[in-house]
Amino acid sequence: MGVKIAVDAIRVLLDASLDFTTLNNIRDIILETPQVSQINALTGRNSGRFKFIEADLSLKVRELEKAHFVANRIENRIKSRVPNVDHILIHYEPTQKEIRVIAMPVAEDRERLSEHFGEAPFFLLLSLKRADGTLLEESWLSNPFQTVEKGKGIKVSEWLVRLGIDGIVIPKNYEHKGPYYVFSDYGVEMQQTDGRPIDEIKEELTKSLSAESRGKDASLG
Repeated sequence: MGVKIAVDAIRVLLDASLDFTTLNNIRDIILETPQVSQINALTGRNSGRFKFIEADLSLKVRELEKAHFVANRIENRIKSRVPNVDHILIHYEPTQKEIRVIAMPVAEDRERLSEHFGEAPFFLLLSLKRADGTLLEESWLSNPFQTVEKGKGIKVSEWLVRLGIDGIVIPKNYEHKGPYYVFSDYGVEMQQTDGRPIDEIKEELTKSLSAESRGKDASLG
């Protein structure tokens, strides 16, 4: 008991650094957040049985308010999973991606948006150059949750977030529904449009980003 008390006292005096296992655990927790593009620095120290953590992050968000929200989520997640964390200081800086990834639920004919988000047979992912809206790549993905009985909308939303999408085009308003909350939490921009053909939507997305880069207001309507 005397040795333990002495060791704790020495740790307090020295502000001993956190062990590598704990730091790696914290690093993994931070990287679970899709908006984190890079961990620039991560340090931690012990003061008695309490832990103090400091992190410097680059976040894939444009607005400071959204960056603050993401940082709070990371802080709460660390405190819930790492014992005896007394204080977390997160420095963050929003970063703008050069490539913007837009998803859309597509019907069986691959020509129009699917009216049923969770049951959409396909999702089309477009990689667009933010500077001028140039289409760099398009990927057709089968919906892996199409036949799931419950919660398919939320599962699809979380799947798309993990794929790193920045925005999604939808045929109707999903406010107060599962996908809406998932996308809102992760800063995914939701754009609502009518039932026009996919090719027209792709063209308008290109024009929208091109206009945005010139400081003009554009939308899908």
